[in-house]
Amino acid sequence: MRSSFVTGILVVGLVVGITLQGLRWLRVAQREHYIVGSVSLFAIRWMRRRSQMSLSALLVVLTGALWFYDPQLSVVGAVLFGVICPRGLTVKGRTSPLAWTRRLRTLAGVTLALLILIESVIVVVGRHFPSAGWLLATVSLLFVPVTIDAAAKVTAPWERRAAQKYVDAAARRLSKVHPRVVAITGSYGKTSTKHHLAELLGATSGVVPTPRSFNNRAGLSRAINEHLGDDTRVFIAEMGTYGP
Repeated sequence: MRSSFVTGILVVGLVVGITLQGLRWLRVAQREHYIVGSVSLFAIRWMRRRSQMSLSALLVVLTGALWFYDPQLSVVGAVLFGVICPRGLTVKGRTSPLAWTRRLRTLAGVTLALLILIESVIVVVGRHFPSAGWLLATVSLLFVPVTIDAAAKVTAPWERRAAQKYVDAAARRLSKVHPRVVAITGSYGKTSTKHHLAELLGATSGVVPTPRSFNNRAGLSRAINEHLGDDTRVFIAEMGTYGP
């Protein structure tokens, strides 16, 4: 029987691993416009890469071996997975860091509540079946993307209702001002292209590009409501298209 101190260290390690996983996949949720299921699909695609599969398989085998030796030690493998995998997917990202918007904070809060619920159930199981409890705690780290998707599913109806009034206001504003709209989309280079076009048209008054990376439905509505003046002749909209 291990000391409570060692158990505490392992639990802290598990929390660190889950936190790192959560921050990585929250950024994916934000970049994928909070579409329900997108984080899990992204995780599957990412982990199917050959280099990722090899590393993941090695860590899974290590975790399994540790569990058979001592169930508590399986947490060590889980923590390594949480810190390292998926390799190359960081919180900062390659293009922009995690932006703690109101919507992301809401999603993170609901995700945290679900994780606390899951871990509470695991604690109850662990009291009666210690080995199973440690195994479930280890496995729960692997399902952080699924937990975030579940949180997105829970918050989606409220988010749609909250955003609709701004979308309606933006539609009315566009109809009233009636500028020429230039929409820029694609996998890479949307923001740079938007800035270059705005510079080329800079000599012409009434050119309004969307600020920063406000490229989803809510961001475009906000850009229109806050920046579209009555004298706007050209509105350059960066669009991260993900549906009609």
